Amino acid sequence: MQHRRLAVAAVAAGLVLAGCGASASKFSGAAEDFIEGDEVAAWGKQTAFINAICAEPVDTSENTTFQCTADGSDGFSYVFQAIITGERTFRIESLQPQN
Repeated sequence: MQHRRLAVAAVAAGLVLAGCGASASKFSGAAEDFIEGDEVAAWGKQTAFINAICAEPVDTSENTTFQCTADGSDGFSYVFQAIITGERTFRIESLQPQN
């Protein structure tokens, strides 16, 4: 089975979380919701991404990275690299099909 080659860099400008000072679980939950949204599907050339699961970041400091996975409408699973860009913001840096 041939895997599609796909890598998207800096796919999202900062996404802002509600409230002051977001917890690690809020970052991971917001990233899951964002990945399953229409905007990320368009960047990944998918109809949709579903079943998004994100690891909680080890802390909520700027430049902390965390990973997520989701299933694409093409039948492949994808790994997403997210980075915290501020007190209540993050962006998806890349997505690639899993091996």
